[in-house]
Amino acid sequence: MDGIKRALGFKKDERRFVVVDVIKNAQGSNKKTKFNKDAVYTGTPGRAAEKAFSRLCRTKTGKMKKSIHGRCALTVTVQEVGDRKKALEYKDGKMKQHSYKLRRVKKAKPIELPSGYTVKYDTKSKSLNTK
Repeated sequence: MDGIKRALGFKKDERRFVVVDVIKNAQGSNKKTKFNKDAVYTGTPGRAAEKAFSRLCRTKTGKMKKSIHGRCALTVTVQEVGDRKKALEYKDGKMKQHSYKLRRVKKAKPIELPSGYTVKYDTKSKSLNTK
């Protein structure tokens, strides 16, 4: 099984997350939006939510075909998964889900990378989970 995980690009003890819910925050609509249910993101829950947010806010790419320009504001809920995307639970039976309110803001001065790509936006995030 370790060989299959490495072939898929996962490290041995890396945490994996899938997006379970995405809500648009803009203009107080709080409507759900489409997202890729098959995508797996790695790292911490916050970083996984940022990766999903980045993919969701891109314009006209992949399956999503969204036409978002400028500021993008979403609430992203990610769930930790184990082998074969089996949802993980805490000892008390609750699902390991984390929600983040994220927004994309335009940088005052864009950053030009050596590869020629220009970074125009920055991501601000806030955890909605309370302990």
